[in-house]
Amino acid sequence: MKTSPPTSPKHNSYRIHQRQFVVQILLPLILLLSVLIAAGFLMTYGASGQARPWADIAAMLLILPVLALGLVILVLVTALIILTGRLIKILPPYSAIAQEYAQKVPLWLRKAADKVAEPLIWVKSKSAMVKKLTKRS
Repeated sequence: MKTSPPTSPKHNSYRIHQRQFVVQILLPLILLLSVLIAAGFLMTYGASGQARPWADIAAMLLILPVLALGLVILVLVTALIILTGRLIKILPPYSAIAQEYAQKVPLWLRKAADKVAEPLIWVKSKSAMVKKLTKRS
């Protein structure tokens, strides 16, 4: 069973869509790319002797904030490494205490839950006893 490949619709709205796609998307994209390529070409090969120092200054002004941010991040990471090293020396006794409490918490919760449920269990057992006694007689 052979099927033919789907054909593109030829109605009027599809043609309008195609024209809008070319005019509103492709044409501006191609123009922008060509302007950027031409600007890059002119900046590379068309620079005169006087523009070079200004280009170097502009490059430095663009690079300096990135370097400053990198320095701040480097200082923060170094401080975190040093603080983590100190924390590792301080932490073991306190983590042992925390582990003891973490092991006691389930016991405390179980005791509290038993105390809460105890009156309900007592009432249910007494009502079951009363039912059993009333059923025999």
